[in-house]
Amino acid sequence: MDELFVDLTTRDIAALEAAIPPWRDGGGTVPVPVCREDVSLPGLDVVIDGLATVLMEGRGVAMVRGFPVRDHDERTIALIYRFFCCRMGRLLSQSKRRERIGFVAHRPDRILELRGYERAGRQTLHTDMEAVLGMLCVRRASEGGESRLASALAVHDEVRASRPDLLEPLCRGFPVGWGEESPDRPNNGYSEYDVPVLSWNDGRISVCHLPPQVREAAELSGTTLAGAAADALDLFAHMCEREDIVLTLALDEGEAYFINNYNTLHARNAFIDSPGDGHGRLMLRAWLDMPQPYPISRGLRRYYDDLRSAYGEHLPPVDVSLR
Repeated sequence: MDELFVDLTTRDIAALEAAIPPWRDGGGTVPVPVCREDVSLPGLDVVIDGLATVLMEGRGVAMVRGFPVRDHDERTIALIYRFFCCRMGRLLSQSKRRERIGFVAHRPDRILELRGYERAGRQTLHTDMEAVLGMLCVRRASEGGESRLASALAVHDEVRASRPDLLEPLCRGFPVGWGEESPDRPNNGYSEYDVPVLSWNDGRISVCHLPPQVREAAELSGTTLAGAAADALDLFAHMCEREDIVLTLALDEGEAYFINNYNTLHARNAFIDSPGDGHGRLMLRAWLDMPQPYPISRGLRRYYDDLRSAYGEHLPPVDVSLR
């Protein structure tokens, strides 16, 4: 496991902390950093560029230890993490709220409008948005909350070995429901095109596994998921959870993982928080568009472009972490 980790040095942390004052003390007059050109981190580019190469050209999983989460308040930690991520790629909006650093925590006060990452229950393996997902552990849960990762290539190979006939519906794909994130154009609540679960492009695999959204689209369109389509989705979900495929991570405070969202699935175990404000599990999430190209299918590209539109990617960034 240690071979996956990069350790931040004292000099690295000093560079991150030195970048804080303009944004912390600027009174809202300094533009919100979203990409590499917006922030300078002397000496850290070698580390960050190496991580980007591993993510986009190598194994697709990397971890970083040593973020100084115990030395700063949540707002400042979010800034530090933001600076690090900005030097790797462009931060993307994560919802119609247009936040680019997501605070992933249980929010029982918002029970009627909770998104999946604001609940404490177990998640199934799935994919998020665009090229790279980063998750920084600020506080651990008192129990549970481990992260789970799975390689799309490993899942593909197991499906091919056991039921090669089911690869065709997975590669053809399915319409996907928009939920609360519907693009601002006429639609029926779901994509009018198929989004492949698995696809091969220029010899590289990509994955988009969103079971609830696929079921939502089927219900809205009056379609029944049956036969080979249902079998393929069930088998894929089963293979994702096999112990010999899943990598389980119990991140400590100050540790982060980064994955290539095009070829790696992720999830989280159920957790129990410690009582009291400021003591519950808190992860900071980043979605990154990367300068390094990665080939994906036309259907997946269209889906991500529609999500970008729905999330207001063309609008100025808004961040609770900087308010």
